[in-house]
Amino acid sequence: MSDFVLRAASGKWRSPFAPESGIIKEVMGFRRSSLRGRAKVSLGWTLVCVSYNLKRLFALKNLAVAA
Repeated sequence: MSDFVLRAASGKWRSPFAPESGIIKEVMGFRRSSLRGRAKVSLGWTLVCVSYNLKRLFALKNLAVAA
C-alpha cells in the first residue's frame, strides 16, 4: 500500500482527543475506574479531566510568566 493510502486510512480510527487520553493514561496513571454505575463513572472521568486541565493551565501560566 502506498503511504498516501495508509495516511488516509489511519485518519478514520484516530480520535480527536487521542493525545489527551494518552497523557491521562500514561502520565497521570489513570487507567481504570473502580467506580460502578454510569453516573459515578461519569463523575470520576469529569474529575480526571478537570485535574488534567488545571495541570495544563498551571503549566501554561508558568511558561508565560517565565517568558
